[in-house]
Amino acid sequence: MRVKSKHLIAVLIIIIISVIGIPKFVFPHLVSENLQAALEKKFGGDIFVEVNTKFGWELIAGIFSSIRIVGKDLIFDALTIAEIDLECSNLRINLKKLIQDQEFEYYSCERLLTKLILAESHLNQYYWAKIDPNKYFKINISKEGASLNGEFHFLDTNWNLDFVGEFNTEGQATVIFNPKELIILDTRVPKILLELISEHYVLAIDLSGLPLPVKIDQIELADEKIILLGSGVVL
Repeated sequence: MRVKSKHLIAVLIIIIISVIGIPKFVFPHLVSENLQAALEKKFGGDIFVEVNTKFGWELIAGIFSSIRIVGKDLIFDALTIAEIDLECSNLRINLKKLIQDQEFEYYSCERLLTKLILAESHLNQYYWAKIDPNKYFKINISKEGASLNGEFHFLDTNWNLDFVGEFNTEGQATVIFNPKELIILDTRVPKILLELISEHYVLAIDLSGLPLPVKIDQIELADEKIILLGSGVVL
């Protein structure tokens, strides 16, 4: 009788450990792998996903205590994102769609911290693809500031132009690069040419289609790159 009781207790212990341990430690790993595969399928690059959960069972409903997505060289709308780091708490996603279709569908989250790094070389490739296919200009970035430099043919004359460049945010997830004014004022440059460049050579980068709905609060300049920082929840 005692042997049967001990056997029953051992079985119960194994069941309890399985009920608690498998969801807690196995489910997050499986979901992380599926998320990583879905994001790399959509954005390419090298992506790592870390999933945290209280009990594990809530993942079946697509609920996460927290998630972190870290990646390099993601391709987003022809723009290469050199580095991405997203941290989100109390996230809800469509788990069924993730498992069945390998697609990431976001529902909601309570807090999102964002860090994106865009390299100067990638920004120029994007700028030429979207705004300046003739490659008249080049964006230059340093921690002291940004500029737009190049040669533009206008009225049978080649004009060497150097503009002060300015990065700003517009809305919640759009970054604007705008040539503002000539670094060295040259009165010989036709006003209509300056107006043309200021109006038509503005770059807008809409980041609202990233895996999580980022909200850009701050732009920092560094040598040959910009750093985009954000926090809060997108409304």
